[in-house]
Amino acid sequence: MTNDPKNDSADATSWHDTDQAAGLAPIRFLEGAWHGEGQGPYGPYALDATVEIRGRWLLLTYQISEPTSHDVFYVSTQVYGYDDDGLVLQLFDTAGFFAFRGVVLDDGGVRFDWTNEDRQEGEDFWKRSEFHPQDGRLNFRYDSMEPGQSDDASEELLTFEGLWIAGERPT
Repeated sequence: MTNDPKNDSADATSWHDTDQAAGLAPIRFLEGAWHGEGQGPYGPYALDATVEIRGRWLLLTYQISEPTSHDVFYVSTQVYGYDDDGLVLQLFDTAGFFAFRGVVLDDGGVRFDWTNEDRQEGEDFWKRSEFHPQDGRLNFRYDSMEPGQSDDASEELLTFEGLWIAGERPT
């Protein structure tokens, strides 16, 4: 590379990922439109999601709604991909930003884990997201160990689980 300030790209070689497909292969089953239903700590819910490839990333946007009226009460954006250490998930929601590490499971599914690095003694707050594909469907589970909401509760496990079906929600 040259140090000529008039032509700073003369000898530069552009960086590019030579095999994006290989890095995304374990999570490509997430691509597409999904709808589903599930159960969470606050009762049943409906879900509508879209997963699109963006270069070496999968972008997941979804909304969770009341199952009858479909009034939306939660939205999230998640970015799935990989780096030199393996699969990654960057999750953005009402609680902030969380960087998860992923592993491929024996059944072809994936699990992503996050642990609070700033946790205090005896407080192991964590989050886990799992997908298990099966015949155009995804079994989904999201667990979150959160700080307790009352003085006598040190922590609380919140679980959302459900079944995602490929395609748009029927009208």
